[in-house]
Amino acid sequence: MGLPVVDYAIEYEAMRVAGQDFFGAVTFPIRSLKTCATLVNGGWGGGLVGISNIDEQSANENATRGEHRFVNGQWYRFRLEVRSEEIKGWLDGRLIINA
Repeated sequence: MGLPVVDYAIEYEAMRVAGQDFFGAVTFPIRSLKTCATLVNGGWGGGLVGISNIDEQSANENATRGEHRFVNGQWYRFRLEVRSEEIKGWLDGRLIINA
C-alpha cells in the first residue's frame, strides 16, 4: 500500500515558535504522486493561509487565499481533506478552504 492520492485526510498540530512567516506547511498529492499542492500557513508576511499550486498559482494568487493572525507560541490544529473533486481545509475547526 502506497501513499494515498485521493479520498484521504491529514490532521496535525503546529506552532510557530519565532518569526513572522511560513510554518507547518504540508505538501500533499492530488490524484497522482506527480500532482502535488501545499497547504500554506503563515505565508507572505505571516498571515496568509491557502493552497499553493492550484491552477499553477501560489496561495497568495488564487481563490484559496485567506488571512489569519497567527500568534507565536500558540498551537494550531489543521485538517486537510482531499477528495476526487474537492479539497477542504480547517484551522482550529473552522473551514478556511473549499476548492
